[in-house]
Amino acid sequence: SIYFHFEEFIRIRTNDVAYGKGILSWYKLALKHLRNFRPDITFGEIDETFYSEFVTYLIKTKDMSNNTVGGHIKALKAFMKWAFDKNLTSNIKFLKFKNLSNDADTVCLNEKELSLLENIDLTVNPKLIDVRNMFLIEIYTGLRVSDLLSLTKENFDMENKIIRINIQKTRETLQIPIHTRLAAILEQYSELKFPHFSKPYFNKQLKELCKQAGITELTQTIKYQGTQRLIETKPKYELISSHTARRSFITLLIKKGAKAEMIMKITGHKKLTTMQKYVRITENEALEAVRDAWD
Repeated sequence: SIYFHFEEFIRIRTNDVAYGKGILSWYKLALKHLRNFRPDITFGEIDETFYSEFVTYLIKTKDMSNNTVGGHIKALKAFMKWAFDKNLTSNIKFLKFKNLSNDADTVCLNEKELSLLENIDLTVNPKLIDVRNMFLIEIYTGLRVSDLLSLTKENFDMENKIIRINIQKTRETLQIPIHTRLAAILEQYSELKFPHFSKPYFNKQLKELCKQAGITELTQTIKYQGTQRLIETKPKYELISSHTARRSFITLLIKKGAKAEMIMKITGHKKLTTMQKYVRITENEALEAVRDAWD
């Protein structure tokens, strides 16, 4: 069975600072779904037939989108490569496995919605104040939530109004400006100690916050399961999560005329094509931009 070795693979990478909580979660979930799909399997059985059946199981039985399936296949391939490098197997058929993916149909906040969050009165629901503040700090800095929660007082150069941080994903040191709107929130936290939330709790409370703020516009999303194209319409607050902040940071700056190369210096993106995946421009916004350019 491969599962003993898969657990060893996860333990080793858990103790490696190069791997953050996000990728470790993918490894653990991939192992869980593999076990549910086939309680016992050997390295030699990881072939094209297995791949086809496993993908079908994830889509049909577990109702996953192509992007989620692709994440699990990517995790499986990382494990198989590790096992091959450790001489645990000579099977390289996993190299032909495709990482299913489609452009994610996700949302970001516009200026009006950002203003709603900034100005919402939370007197009657004070537990949402920290949730709102943490989300706004994400939007103002473009940081991933994992990097935001790693900040300590030493990361803040208040004299020069700069945050310096070594981000987890690429180990690169970034410098982020502390502008007026960000400074106003930082002043609310003595010693710059921020509250920590679990990701599920934060995302649940964030949806409630956005609902109370009035971010309720019906929004259509598209996801793919195999070749099937599924369209859903939901209130926008149901589609918002912590990662919405990073998309909002990039999209709002693009709309304000900031150059992509300058935004990449703040976000830590190495490739323009990667950063562009975060940009969310609506059809109406594109129409208005073209009209304004020619009128």
